[in-house]
Amino acid sequence: AGFFAGLGPASFGEEQPPNWDALFAQLTALDWGQSLGPLQPIERAVQQAQVSGEPSQATMLEERLLNALRHADHRAAKDYICRQLARIGTAAAVPDLSQLLDDEQLAHAARGALEAIPDKTAVTALRLALERVDGRRQTGIIQSLGTLRDADSVPRLVELLRDADPEVAAAAAMALGRIGTREAAQSLDTWDETSSVPRATRIDARRIAAEQQLQRGATGEVAKIARRWSSVEPTHVRVMAFRLLLEAEPAEAEARLKRALAGEDRWLRAAAADWVSDHATAGQVESLAGQLAHLPPAGQARLLAALAANERSPDAVRRAALEALRHTEPQVRRAAVE
Repeated sequence: AGFFAGLGPASFGEEQPPNWDALFAQLTALDWGQSLGPLQPIERAVQQAQVSGEPSQATMLEERLLNALRHADHRAAKDYICRQLARIGTAAAVPDLSQLLDDEQLAHAARGALEAIPDKTAVTALRLALERVDGRRQTGIIQSLGTLRDADSVPRLVELLRDADPEVAAAAAMALGRIGTREAAQSLDTWDETSSVPRATRIDARRIAAEQQLQRGATGEVAKIARRWSSVEPTHVRVMAFRLLLEAEPAEAEARLKRALAGEDRWLRAAAADWVSDHATAGQVESLAGQLAHLPPAGQARLLAALAANERSPDAVRRAALEALRHTEPQVRRAAVE
């Protein structure tokens, strides 16, 4: 009886409540090279609050994290706190995090936390900081605004397309592409060709904007820009235009695929096969399989592999492959066997 009476809850492995005061005092003094092991209870509590959505626990942790942020001695502690606030931070954390955007060494961690806070004040803080920082910090904030697809920042980003710093201008282009509104896309269409930003970056930004427009149903605008690029070099631009047209004009997709598979351009042929493999409907698979014999050998070989990878309408593909076994060209027979 005396043995069992002497056993407390901890004797059976039950976890004792954390001493929050001691833990956060230790966090305040954290520096590089020190073990994060003692801080595991904080991290576990943050993770639990993030998963459970328990507001009281999250609020308590956020308040303690912000207090530690204001009194932290070293950058290591502030960096750690920012990473935790990225998981449970709210609008209450925005003022403290926005101050760190001016710090060259902590701006990246602060941006990560602000990006993760689902409150418009976080986006506003990033937009305001854009006017008071420069160099790498400005480039980073531009990237964040693009990630958050902040349409209100488009006018300022359009101005930054012509910034003297090529990295800032390139970041502005990519951010406009990610935002992808009509105004953002049009700014990329009318961009001055004398810009210091590489042409490849400009085209990539416009491609991203086009993909955003497709999601919003602006197919006519996307088709217009894609047709303009259809005859543009280098090759990857023409391939990009081809893929965009397949998405923007689905009624004409099958005819475009057949032309590409029958054509001499091996890059467009490969792009068509990739699209068939990933996107073709069961009806398109059946139609293309029925037209297989009318394609040149290179097109037949490419299409057979794509139809099989698609895995829709396997009976139609099997019939086409059996027919292709009698082809005179070895590459077609090989593709049929595979």
